[in-house]
Amino acid sequence: MNYARVTLLTALIMLALALNLLTMNVLAAGPVTVSRIFLAVSVAAIVTIPIGVYFD
Repeated sequence: MNYARVTLLTALIMLALALNLLTMNVLAAGPVTVSRIFLAVSVAAIVTIPIGVYFD
């Protein structure tokens, strides 16, 4: 079950990251900065960690 949870969290984080970067690029066209990547990853982690703990 551990591998399934890790895979699920990774997929959700990647999906959230991709959606966030696409939205950022549409809203403010320009190069992807480190702060945008950090923001996307942190938001994805905040959203997915409780899900992983809940389904553990």
